[in-house]
Amino acid sequence: MKEIFWIFLLSMLPISELRGAIPLGYFHYHLPLFKVFLISISGNIFITLILLLILNKISQFLEKEKNPFKNFWKALLGYYYQKHQKTIEILGELALVVFVAFPLPFTGAWSAALIAFIFNIPFKKAFPLISLGIILAGLIVSFLCLQSQKLI
Repeated sequence: MKEIFWIFLLSMLPISELRGAIPLGYFHYHLPLFKVFLISISGNIFITLILLLILNKISQFLEKEKNPFKNFWKALLGYYYQKHQKTIEILGELALVVFVAFPLPFTGAWSAALIAFIFNIPFKKAFPLISLGIILAGLIVSFLCLQSQKLI
């Protein structure tokens, strides 16, 4: 039972997300890959839901005059805006799926939720698109785990 908790928790954390949770569950805890896949995408989708619902409130808090993180927050938003503006212009909201689906560092649900916030992509569009990207990323990571298992 604790294995499920750790897999779910790791899939919710930034950077690792399901890219770390699936290998942990499969290789370390030796759980069936399909079970690990379901737990991991559930945790990653769950945190996406929370992020999309609270990012506006977080931004309002961080942009207050006396907040010591105000400059960092503005720099982070500016960085993500500049980095992803072209992709959003070309692919539109579908960029969220592509962005999350490729399991590379800093291309997960956390970043996609931030991009959806920055580019004012409504929740009703952003949530299913990011969720689809999470499922695709989970399939890719699961496939890579199976392939690496053959090499060992």
